[in-house]
Amino acid sequence: MSIFSVLKYMHLANGLPWTLPVTLPVTKADAKSINVGDEVALNSVEGELSGVIQVEEMFEYDKLEN
Repeated sequence: MSIFSVLKYMHLANGLPWTLPVTLPVTKADAKSINVGDEVALNSVEGELSGVIQVEEMFEYDKLEN
């Protein structure tokens, strides 16, 4: 299995089951203002606060690959 095994197979590379990670897309402009460790507000379409998450990891996602 590859490093993308969680995305493709919902298992870690060693075969351990793992749910699909929570990923939230942002624009490249917004990503420049976010850092690992930051707390980020999750707002509804209406702009109401739905929750807050702490950013643990950031990466670019190749839509054509996955």
